[in-house]
Amino acid sequence: MSAIPSIRELFEAGYLSSLDYHLAEALERIAGEEDPLIALATAVACRATTNGHVCADLESLVSTSLLDGSGDPIPGASWPDLARWLPALRESRLVTDGDSLSPLVLENDQRLYLGRYWDLQRRLVGEIEARLALPPDSPDEGVLRQGIERLFAPGADEPDWQKAAAVAALRNNFTVISGGPGTGKTTTIVKILVLLFEQALNAGSPPCSSISSRQRVRPRPALKNPFARLDPGWSSRKKPGDSSSSPARPCIAGWATAGADSVPSAMARTTPSDPMS
Repeated sequence: MSAIPSIRELFEAGYLSSLDYHLAEALERIAGEEDPLIALATAVACRATTNGHVCADLESLVSTSLLDGSGDPIPGASWPDLARWLPALRESRLVTDGDSLSPLVLENDQRLYLGRYWDLQRRLVGEIEARLALPPDSPDEGVLRQGIERLFAPGADEPDWQKAAAVAALRNNFTVISGGPGTGKTTTIVKILVLLFEQALNAGSPPCSSISSRQRVRPRPALKNPFARLDPGWSSRKKPGDSSSSPARPCIAGWATAGADSVPSAMARTTPSDPMS
């Protein structure tokens, strides 16, 4: 007969990390929560973020086996039935549906978030929706075509999706670039930055770019002096004059698809009708 393990048992078996266990234990103690199902929910929501997910999908979770640190099934351990787990979550004062601040957020009786990650996702969706609502800032098509022809190889029999992504990024306020490791996401984004800088120089407005703190500390090879490498004459081009205003910059998001959660509905994928092939 299988039994629902405690967070202590899962921690000792290696399924939960020290962070997962101690966060769940601390919230249980501070809130005076006595139901072990709530501590288990907190721990798996924390574990999901460690594994690169924004939330724990409880429906998918209960269909999997509980594994120890070596990847072997934990003898006699099983997940609680959702018919029992979900009502316990709804009744807990640690959990809301996201309408108010809480340590845990349960969405649609399926996805369980740490409150901070729920808030970050909601803010991100709001920012994306606001950007999508703006009218696109049309690029100079002549400058764009010249840049595309210089930075990308001539058209082949198969579609050049990196070229298509670059055109989409210049013609839209928001573009999603996705792909597995080694598919050229970073290199494509560097080329997009070159194209954006060229548009800014042509318009006489100051170009700007943003690189994450991680990339500033340990930049990828594709981000080390990328403009000189892609276009040796770029740095000698005419610099923009003073300008009191500049057009809105497109936003480009890129990530690896392996192990990624579903994309929020607001993060619409854009596909150009004319990739300048």
